[in-house]
Amino acid sequence: LSLTDLYYTPYFTAFIKIEKNIISFLGHGEDLDGEIVSYLWESSLDGFLSNESFFEVKGLSIGIHEIRFKVQDNDEQWSDVTTEILEVIEYVNHIRFILSLYSHEKKT
Repeated sequence: LSLTDLYYTPYFTAFIKIEKNIISFLGHGEDLDGEIVSYLWESSLDGFLSNESFFEVKGLSIGIHEIRFKVQDNDEQWSDVTTEILEVIEYVNHIRFILSLYSHEKKT
């Protein structure tokens, strides 16, 4: 795999459904010479979240999460990690209010 083949830059979006205490995540990556075959989502507070491109999660821990996302191509090469900061604030009336703070950065 050459550097020109490592074109895929992952990105993701978090959709917040506060009324149901659910956060939906959607991730994407591209590979010019093949296809994306695996995904990895992790939280700095809760650990492994999913290995799917789309998933929903309920009940993240209260606190500031660094959400990490990366993709793997069919040559078993992993992309750089894309991170977002997501802060889960306190419970109010049994609903966990969520404030998302986005800071795009790459980590290897």
